[in-house]
Order: sequence, then structure tokens, then C-alpha cells
Amino acid sequence: MVCVHKRKCATNASARQTQVRDKRKCATNASARQTQVRDKRKCATNASARQTQVRDKRKCATRRKCATRRKCATRRKCATKRKCATKRKCATNASARQTQVRDKRKCATNASARQTQVRDKRKCATNASARQTQVRDKRKCENKRKCENKRKCENKRKCENKRKCENKRKCENKRKCENKRKCENKRKCENKRKCENKRKCENKRKCENKRKCENKRKCENKRKCENKRKCENKRKCENKRKCENKRKCENKRKCKCENKRKCENKRKCENKRKCENKRKCENKRKCENKRKCENKRKCENKRKCENKRKCENKRKHTTPEKFFIEACDEGADAVLAIDRVSNEMTLTGRSNVPPSAVTKPICGIMGTIRLVAGMYLIVITRKKNIGSLMGHAVWKAVDFDIISYKKTVLHLSEIQSQENKTFLSMLNNVLHTDGFYFCTDFDLTHSLQRLANTSPDFQEMSLLERADQRFVWNGNLLRELAAQPELHRFALPLVHGFIFMKPCRINGKVFEWILISRRSCFRAGVRYYVRGGTASDGGG
Repeated sequence: MVCVHKRKCATNASARQTQVRDKRKCATNASARQTQVRDKRKCATNASARQTQVRDKRKCATRRKCATRRKCATRRKCATKRKCATKRKCATNASARQTQVRDKRKCATNASARQTQVRDKRKCATNASARQTQVRDKRKCENKRKCENKRKCENKRKCENKRKCENKRKCENKRKCENKRKCENKRKCENKRKCENKRKCENKRKCENKRKCENKRKCENKRKCENKRKCENKRKCENKRKCENKRKCENKRKCKCENKRKCENKRKCENKRKCENKRKCENKRKCENKRKCENKRKCENKRKCENKRKCENKRKHTTPEKFFIEACDEGADAVLAIDRVSNEMTLTGRSNVPPSAVTKPICGIMGTIRLVAGMYLIVITRKKNIGSLMGHAVWKAVDFDIISYKKTVLHLSEIQSQENKTFLSMLNNVLHTDGFYFCTDFDLTHSLQRLANTSPDFQEMSLLERADQRFVWNGNLLRELAAQPELHRFALPLVHGFIFMKPCRINGKVFEWILISRRSCFRAGVRYYVRGGTASDGGG
């Protein structure tokens, strides 16, 4: 009985153990089921995450497509290659996912399938991290490219700015060099002109000294000739007297009456000779006095002419904005100011002339003219003294200068610049024709008969107002000056033609022979230069 009871207890214990084992198995099965549910949920979340990743990839691909379309064709090809690669990867990933889903369904009850799923999940996680790293690397590469492009653009801008600065510096240096050259050329020209003026003055002095010496020699020769003539006349008279005395002696012998008559005739002849000698002496004294007076007058006229030459010159002050024409007369404070931009002419004082202006001596203003490039100022730079008329110096214009109001000619096209050059050459040809004369204080356009019959009011008028317009060759150039009466003192009317002055002496009387031939500007023909025909044409 004891053995049976022991056996029953053993069977009950084994049954209890089996129950415990079954409970444990159920618990394990429940936990396994929970883990399966959890795994399914995780797979579902992973699938949704993968779908979102696929959508994000598609969006990124579309954005990249737009960016690649905007960029060059080479980038489009690269984008298409990337698209193909991503499509292939997506296709492989989709097939792999389908196989994973099948494996999951098959291995829902198998632990080995779970382990493979865990491994696949780990691989997917690693793949996702790798993809994220790839995306980061791509972004970093794009940022690097952008930074490099920005640096290149900045470097290009810096290089361009450096080139511009260098070009500006070069242009400034060129302008400075050109200005220095111009200043040097101006100084050289001024020095040359000063040397020429000095040479001319020396030559004039030499010529004057030569003329004085020649006049002295002529006077001495004349005196010697007169003394010789007197001596010859005396000898002749003595010889005559001797002959007459001989004849008288012979005649005395013949007839005393005849001798008496001869004596009377001798006395009469002697008286006549004495009277003639007295008259000759008086005439000589008168001639000498006249010569002295004429020499004094000539010296006074020369001094007056020299003083007039000093006063007749003018000065031109040039600045980038204006021209200033200053008269060298003593006590004259008025200065003609010409604006180079607005072309206005006004009167100012000497104090308004800037000290930085470039000064240049001139002989007078011929006028202004408008060409293609703009306004030009025509100035007489050199003159020659012809002589004096009624105590007034007459000058001949030798050289001219045409000065532009504009600083440069860059505003003109090539055709306009060529036309401007042709006009300037034509103007220079006209100005350098021989025969332009002027006088600063005497009217050359009217004859002496007309001036003698004029009223004092007419003579008080300026030279430009009272001039005869038929003989004023620069009347068209002086329009702007003629429009303003206060500027008439700076206007200088020119006459074209021929003026000749020469001192003459006839029968002991000294006078000056003057020939003035004026050419009318309304009859400007070729007859002034050419008359008649050639020998082949039968002309004279």
C-alpha cells in the first residue's frame, strides 16, 4: 500500500510538473505572439517609413531634375544617369521588399526567419544611414561648389577692379605725360619766339645804324661834291677873270671907253656874284635847318612808333574754362573774357584773371568762326611794320593762330573730324595769303579826302563802327564783337590789298611817297593776282 501511495504521489508530481511546463509553454507562446505582433507593427512602420523615403527621394529627384534642366546640358546628362541609377536601385529595393514580405509571412512561425528579419532590419538601418551620409556628402559637395563659384566670381571681380585701376593709372600717367610735353613744347615755342624777337630787334637796330651811317656818308659825300663844285667854279671864275683881264688890257689899249664899260660890267658881275653867294649860303643854312628838323621829327616818330608797338600788343590768358584778352596799354584795366562753354563775351578786370592761366602775347583779334567741332578764335600772332601814315603806324599781318573753344575732338565721328580738318586747312590757306594790313588808331578803309570832310562825331566813333564795310575783310568774323558796343575796342578791322611807303627827295625837298591799294570784299576775283594772258594766247 505504501508503494502504491508513493507511485500515486510520483505521478501527481510529474503531472504538476507537466502542468507547470505547459503553463510555461503557454506563457512563452503568448510572449512569442506579442513579439510577433510587435514585429509586424515594426515592419508596418518600417514599410511606411520606406514609402516616405521613396516619396522624398522622388521629390528630391524631381527637384534635382528642375535644377539640372536650368543648368547646362552636361548636368542634364549626369542627372539622367543618376535617375537611371536611382530607378534601378528602387526596382531592386521593391523586389527585395516583396521577397522580405513573403519571407516574413513564411517565417512568421519560424525563429530563424525572425533572426533573418532582424539581420535585414539592421542592414536596412545601415543602408539608411549610408543613404543619409550620401545625401550629406552631396549637400557638402554642392556647398563646396557654390563656395568655389563665389570665390571665383570674387576673384574675377577683384581682377577686373585691379585692371580698371591699372588702366586708370595708365591713362592718368599718359595725360600727365601729354600735359608735360605740351607745357615743354609751349615753353620751347615761347623761347623760340623770344629769341626770334630778340634777333629781329637786333637786326632792326643794326639796320637803323646802317641807315644812319649811310645817311651820314651821303651827307658827307654831298658836302664834298658841293665843295668840289665850288672850287671848280672858283677856278673857272679865276681863269675867266684872267682871260678877261688880258682882253681888257688889250681893249684898254684900243679904247678907254670900252675899258670903262668893262669895269662897270665887272662891278655889276661882282655884285651879282656876291648876291648869288649870299643866296646860296642862305639856302644852305635853310637846308641844314630843314634836315635837322626832319631828323628830329623822324626820331620823335620812331619813339612814338616804338611806344605804340609796346602798347599795341595784347596778351592772351588761357584757362580750361575761359580765354582772357588783356590790352597792354597803361591804365587800361578792362579785360575781354570769352567763355569756352557758353561762348559768351564779357568785360572783366585784371584782378579776375587767374594766376594759373597760360599767357601768350598776341597782336590782335581777327574774329571768331563756327566749324563742325564748334567755335574757334582767330588771333594775329606776328606782324610787320610797313611805315607810318600821318604819324600812325601801319602793320602787315604775317602769322595767325586758330584756337578751338573745345578741349578735345572726341565728341566727333570720323566723318565729322575729317570735315573739320578740311575746313581748318582751307581757313589756313586763306589766312596765309599775302596782303592783310591793319592800323590800330587810323582808319585805312576811307581815303584822306573822305576823312577830311567828316564831322568830329564821326572821328570819335570806334574803328569798327566808322569803317567802310566794302574793305573790311574780317567783318563776318567780328559779328559777335560788333553786337556789343563795349567790346569794339578789341575789334580790329583788316584791309586786303597792297601798301607801299618810301621816302623820296626831289629838288632838295624830302617827302614820303605812299601807295595804298584796297581790294573790295564784294569783288573778290582773280584779277588781283592775274592780269592778261600768256604769250601763246596772244596776251600782253
